[in-house]
Order: sequence, then C-alpha cells, then structure tokens
Amino acid sequence: MPTIIYYYTQTKKLKLLLAFIISASMLISCASNQTLSDTSGLPIEVIENIPLGAKSILINKENVSADSLYEEIYFALLKRNHRIFKDDKQRHYLTTEGKDVGQSTLQRMTIFINEKENGSEGKITVEWKPGMEATTFASGMSGLQVNSDWGQAYYAIDRLGIAFAEGVAVAREVNNGVITYEIKQVKPPVKINPQIP
Repeated sequence: MPTIIYYYTQTKKLKLLLAFIISASMLISCASNQTLSDTSGLPIEVIENIPLGAKSILINKENVSADSLYEEIYFALLKRNHRIFKDDKQRHYLTTEGKDVGQSTLQRMTIFINEKENGSEGKITVEWKPGMEATTFASGMSGLQVNSDWGQAYYAIDRLGIAFAEGVAVAREVNNGVITYEIKQVKPPVKINPQIP
C-alpha cells in the first residue's frame, strides 16, 4: 500500500511540474522577426538591428532642451494610442498605462528625459505581462490558475520582444533622434570550488 501512495504522489508532482512548464511556455510563447514587425509597425530591418538582450532604449537629440524632447515623446505616445498614467513635466518623467500591443501582450513604459551638455537624452524602459487570452489559455492547458504580473521586458524574439519593439516604435517617432540601447548584462557563472580551473 505505501508503494501505491508513493507512486501516486510522484505522479501528481510530475503532472504539476509538466503543467507549470506548459503554462510558462504558453505565456512567453514563440514569435518571429516578422511577428515583431507586424505588431509594432516597424520595418523588418529595424527589428533585425535591435540587439538581443537590449533592456532600455536611449534617444539622444542634439541642441534640444529636455522640455522639447519631453513634449516630442509625449506627442509620440499619444500618436501611438498610449494613455499617460503619470507625468511630471518639471522632472521630465512619464509612465504609460498598460496597453495590448498584439499577440495578447500587455506593455507599459517608464520614460525619463535628462538634459545633457549638447542636448537631451530620453530613456525608455519597458514592462510587459501576458494578456487575458494568454493567461486563460495557459490556465486551461495546465489545469492550474495562472496569474501574471508586470516584469521588465528586454529584447528577445518572443512576447518580451513584442513589448520592447513598441518602445522602439515610440522612440522612432522622435525627429532626428539617435537611438541606442542599454544591453542586459549576463552574470558570469559562479565557481563553486575556486581551486578547480
């Protein structure tokens, strides 16, 4: 009898683990450069030139005040149908509400504009979470209640990339802005035994 109970317990744990893996893969999902281009409206060439692991978008504009860049980014957000959640023109700070940017992917942004010696720089950080369709589907497939929360989006060919590409699309609305990226730093593996090379 104890063997049957042990087998049942191990089978149940295995089913839960499998359900979790299926849910996680459904929430992140696969995409392609074409999907990212279609959802963001960016040309495929722009998508292909975003470095994998980019974690924020920098917009540099010469001979422009922080106030002017703030206004231009504010207008770009409205043009792309983003709703402003909080804004502070004095501090050059904006946040957007969550918006479905395609493929059941919600996206929101935090934008900070900093005046520099020769102009201004805007920094866009992007957050994402799976939309209702994705979480409902993952819950149905796994048999578990799947909840999601906001997390930082970095550029990858998946839902995170869909959210990140929308941030790039906003940045590209800035006339004569030079776009660069901050790259997510990958931590080197930790050596457990330093004596072993």
